[in-house]
Amino acid sequence: MYLMALRLSTGTTQNGGFSSRLKNTGIKTEMNKSRKENIDKPSIADTDSAFIGINNLSESLDLGGLFSHQFTNITPVYSSSHGPTEIYSATRYGKRFILKGLKEQYRNDPIYTIALAKEFEIGITLEHHGIRRTLSIETVGDIGLVIVLEYVDGCSLETIFASGCLSLTSARAIAVQLADALRYIHSKQVFHRDLKPSNILVSHSGSVVKIIDFNLSDSDDFIVLKIPAGSKRLSKFY
Repeated sequence: MYLMALRLSTGTTQNGGFSSRLKNTGIKTEMNKSRKENIDKPSIADTDSAFIGINNLSESLDLGGLFSHQFTNITPVYSSSHGPTEIYSATRYGKRFILKGLKEQYRNDPIYTIALAKEFEIGITLEHHGIRRTLSIETVGDIGLVIVLEYVDGCSLETIFASGCLSLTSARAIAVQLADALRYIHSKQVFHRDLKPSNILVSHSGSVVKIIDFNLSDSDDFIVLKIPAGSKRLSKFY
């Protein structure tokens, strides 16, 4: 069923969304009938729901919502202890995304809003396999303005260091990828200014390394928020 919906979604036109196509083809009726017949059947693991991060497997997956342009399954994953940033995971079009926004008390502050917009403007210019992709900036429901970011299935280099599982071969491979990503960043006249193990993601396979978190980054063409670098020095107000 999931694959059938995926094939249908690739045929989207400007004349209607996923739900309207189901209605027009008569498939929606069959889906509703199938759901009704399944009410009396023993419950089974909803692998699609598990895949997109729904922990309660008793929740059925709404395919119409899954392929909606709206974000669903918005879940907080990080809140800065001293700064204004909050990070969420979410799903849209059957994919996971990361949403980076501001805590509620900072959302109407023009300084922090400009800082978020600046981070987006810098991130959107960077297209490199060693940098987490910045996709868009949007207003999302109750969490306000957010930067939409690529989801990376992995953990921070800081976590790997703490585990003591980093081999010399892996360390060299990570260093090579980081050097290439930094060369690219600097060629764009962008400076990260807060590069540290917690801002480097490594995929679970160990083959992909990505630099993240450009909230303190700067570029030669920006004239606003020219502030000192380094998270410790700056944490009292950002």
